[in-house]
Amino acid sequence: MAEGLFMALMQPPKELEDDFNRVYENEHLPALAKAPGVRSAKRYKLESVREGDDLPKYLAIYELDSLDVLQSEEWQAGANSPEWMSSIRDQCDFRIVSTWKPLED
Repeated sequence: MAEGLFMALMQPPKELEDDFNRVYENEHLPALAKAPGVRSAKRYKLESVREGDDLPKYLAIYELDSLDVLQSEEWQAGANSPEWMSSIRDQCDFRIVSTWKPLED
């Protein structure tokens, strides 16, 4: 069982959506997925939402051995790569990032 989850929900501007998906699939996700302690990394696209609710269109879920993974050099390098930071992430005005720990039994 994963000891932590990192979740990122993002909505790129329509004019950047193709670049967002290209960079996320080819650079960002693979870089984060290979960081030590990342058990799995998967992206999702919003299928439906309850009327009146508002969520970003894209979700990425990373299962982690520990939330300490987020402090590793490898994770930080993937999270802060130049193309991701300058041309993609900073352009997304609707972004929700969260970390989760399992409930104790």
